[in-house]
Amino acid sequence: LGVTAQLLTNRGVIHQFMGKLHNAMRDYQSRTAANPKYSLAYFNAANLYLHNRQFLQAKHYYSQAIELDPENKSAVLNRGITNMLLQHVQGALEDFQKVIDLCPVPSAAYFNRATLHNTVCEYQQAESDKSQAVRRVVSTCSAAVFFVQ
Repeated sequence: LGVTAQLLTNRGVIHQFMGKLHNAMRDYQSRTAANPKYSLAYFNAANLYLHNRQFLQAKHYYSQAIELDPENKSAVLNRGITNMLLQHVQGALEDFQKVIDLCPVPSAAYFNRATLHNTVCEYQQAESDKSQAVRRVVSTCSAAVFFVQ
C-alpha cells in the first residue's frame, strides 16, 4: 500500500490535533511536494501557518489552495482574514466579496468585512455589513428552527 495524498494529509491533521505542529507541517509539505495539485494539503498547511502567525506563508498557501480549487470558500475567507492581518485592505475586501459571491448566506464574510471597514474608519460600510451578518444569522436560525419542527 503506497502513501497517498489523503493519508499524508490525514496524518498531518492528527499530528496537528496532538500538538505535534512540526510533524503536521512536514506531512503537509511532503504532500504538496509529491503532488502539487492536492489543494487540501495547501489549505491545511495555510491554516497551520495562520495559527503560528506566519501570515505571508499562510497567504501563499491559501492562494495555492484557491488556485487549485477556486470554489473553496473556507480558503478564500481565511485568505481574506490573513490579508486583513497583513493590512492588505484591498486584497481582504476582494476575498470577502468573493466569499459572498460564492455563498451569500453565511454571515462570516460580512462580519469580517465589517471588521475591516471599521478598522479603516469606514463606519457606514461596517454598519451595513454587520446588519447583513445579523440578518443572515437570524435567517439561518429561523431556517434551522423551521426544519426541526
